[in-house]
Amino acid sequence: MSRWMELFDRWARAGSFTAVDVARFRIIYAVVAVLTLPDPTRMASFPDSVFNAPLGPFRLLGGFPPVEVLLILQWALACAIVLLGLGLFTSIASASVTVLLIIVNGVQFSSGKIDHSIIFVLAPVILMFTGWGSRSSLDARLRSATAPTKTPQWPLRLFALVIAIAFASAAIQKLLSGWLSTASQATRGHFIRQFVANGRDEWLTPTFLQFDSTLVWESLDWITVVFEFAFLIAVLNWRAWRIVISVACLFHLGVLLMMNIAFYPNVIAYGAFVTWSVIPYAAASESEFRRPKLSRLLLTFIALAVGTGAWLGVRYFGDFESILGPAIVICGAVLAVAYLIRVNTLVALQLVRVGAVRAPTNQP
Repeated sequence: MSRWMELFDRWARAGSFTAVDVARFRIIYAVVAVLTLPDPTRMASFPDSVFNAPLGPFRLLGGFPPVEVLLILQWALACAIVLLGLGLFTSIASASVTVLLIIVNGVQFSSGKIDHSIIFVLAPVILMFTGWGSRSSLDARLRSATAPTKTPQWPLRLFALVIAIAFASAAIQKLLSGWLSTASQATRGHFIRQFVANGRDEWLTPTFLQFDSTLVWESLDWITVVFEFAFLIAVLNWRAWRIVISVACLFHLGVLLMMNIAFYPNVIAYGAFVTWSVIPYAAASESEFRRPKLSRLLLTFIALAVGTGAWLGVRYFGDFESILGPAIVICGAVLAVAYLIRVNTLVALQLVRVGAVRAPTNQP
């Protein structure tokens, strides 16, 4: 038993992610989160007769909360996200973002429609254990101690496991619902429903609408299930994991082009496993910053003011999600292709070297 525990500990601690990697992802996450800030206030206009909360604590509400309560929740979420992005009270802000997103999403999902964004929601409360506020943050500037370069790897491993379980649960539901039955093609049925019921007719939808091949559509059903189960195997190795999430980015691009659905929250979640530190960035180290003259209390008020501005901007100046979502999916696919090309190139070069070493030499 101790042997297995030792292997598990070694697996959980393995990794090369740095404090810079997770800190830069924290900023990316916060920027996307504040630009796609959910608006639960519209739920207040719905009659309680359509209230249909999923199994859980939200059934205790019995109806949608007043608009004043929803406004406070939305404003608090905006401020927590800004605090997270600035890296002020980072751990508290991280947990607050997850809790508030769960509450806001819980209210919105009480209308019957449930979005698959739980991975994005859980990211802050898990990744706060990496110490992602130790770099590129106000917390780091306020501390006199030198910021660490190494970050704990187990939270990233845990986050990867959460993603793998989420995909595996989706695959299991597909198996139980007859997704792989050859009598019907589930992917095609979902595609037609999106086209007819939701009016999703952009991108490559007209092309796929004319495509009539039972073999290809059935193959897509099987590929989807195999792909979703692959996460559970890939989580054992970081290189395999990066390859699978790269393929996932291409999968999400295909869903965008075919069904006009941008699963950008998942793509952002995959960003936690990108080595952002390889991107050159000219900045002084955290230890070179002087302690700011502003007190922590004043910085908090400034962060809340910025959060209020972000809340007002998202609330009154349009929905950025319809533009930002597809852009994130496309950018994720571009990064995925670049990574896959790099991996294949390295493997090819290694095979060439091995072949050159094993090749017989002509003796005189």
